[in-house]
Amino acid sequence: MQAVIFASLLLWRRPPIVAGDLVGSLVAYVVSIIFLFILGVAAHAAWSLTRGSLRSYWNAIRTREWIVLSARLCVLQMAMATFYSVLKLFIPLFNPGSFDRELWELDRLLFFGLSPNSFFLELFRIPAVLRFIDFIYGHIFFAFVMLAPAYFISRTSSTRRVAFFWGNALLWSTAVLMYNLIPSIGPIYRFPEVFSGTDSFFPNSRHLQIVLMKNYAGFIKVLQGVAPANLSIAFGVAAFPSMHVGFQSYVAMWVSRESRRAGLLIWLLTGITIVGSVATGWHYFVDAIAGLLLAWFFFVVARTIERRYEMESGGETTNAQASDDVLV
Repeated sequence: MQAVIFASLLLWRRPPIVAGDLVGSLVAYVVSIIFLFILGVAAHAAWSLTRGSLRSYWNAIRTREWIVLSARLCVLQMAMATFYSVLKLFIPLFNPGSFDRELWELDRLLFFGLSPNSFFLELFRIPAVLRFIDFIYGHIFFAFVMLAPAYFISRTSSTRRVAFFWGNALLWSTAVLMYNLIPSIGPIYRFPEVFSGTDSFFPNSRHLQIVLMKNYAGFIKVLQGVAPANLSIAFGVAAFPSMHVGFQSYVAMWVSRESRRAGLLIWLLTGITIVGSVATGWHYFVDAIAGLLLAWFFFVVARTIERRYEMESGGETTNAQASDDVLV
C-alpha cells in the first residue's frame, strides 16, 4: 500500500526533488524511533538503579524474547508513523474537498449559535493566559509523542507493551483515514478573520501554522507538476479528528491505570490542550470530541488485546515486575 502511495507521488510528472525530501523524512523517523527506544531503556534502568532492582531489569531486557518483541514494536511504530504521515500529506490528492464549513456549523450548533473558537478566545483573553496556553499546546504534545512510546517500549511486561502499541497504531491509522474521508484544514486557515490580532498571543502556534501551510501549498504545487524544495512528509494538514487530544487522552487512560496522580496531571494537561487547540485555531471543538472518542475506543480495544494476550500466555510474570511499575 505504501509503495503504491509513494509511486503515485514520485511518478506524478516526475518531481525528483520530492523523492529526496521524502527519503530524508523517513530516515529521520528511523533515527527518532531508535533514539526513543534507547532513551526509554536508559530512563528505566536509571529508575531501577534508584530502587535497587537494576539487575532484575537487566536480566529481563537482555532475553531474546524481550529484544525480538522490542524490534517488532519499533517496526510497528515506524510503519504506523509512515502510514499516518504519507496519507495525511496526500489528502489533497485522495480527496480535495473540504468539510470546514460543516464542522464550523456543527460547532456553533453544539454551542447554541456561538463559535467555540471565538468563545475561548474571549473567555481567556488575557495575554499571559493565552501565551501559557500556546506554550502548553506547542510543547506538551511533542513531549508526550516522545516520552510515552519510550516509556512503554522499555517496560518488561510483554502484555502491556503489545497492547499499548497495537492500540496506538490503530488509533493513529484510523485518524488518518478519517482525515481523508472528512478533509478539513482547520479554522485558522479557513476562517482567518476570527483570529485577527491574536498573533502575538500565540507565537509558537503561528510559527508552526505558517510552516505547515507552506508545506501544504508546496504539495499542491507538486500535484500541479511543480517540484518545490524542502517538502516534508511530516507536515500534512488536517483537523478532524484532533490527534493532539486523541493521543494525550489515550496516554492518560493508560497512565491512570498505574498512577492516579500522574493520570490526573495528564488529564489536566489534556484539558488545556483542548482549550488550546480551539483558541489557537488549529481545530474545531468537534475535533477534540472526536479525538477523545477515538482514544477511548482504542483504549478499550487495547485492553481487550492485553487480556487475550495474558490468557494465551497463561498469565505473565517476570522477576523484574516490581521495577516495571515506575509510576507508583
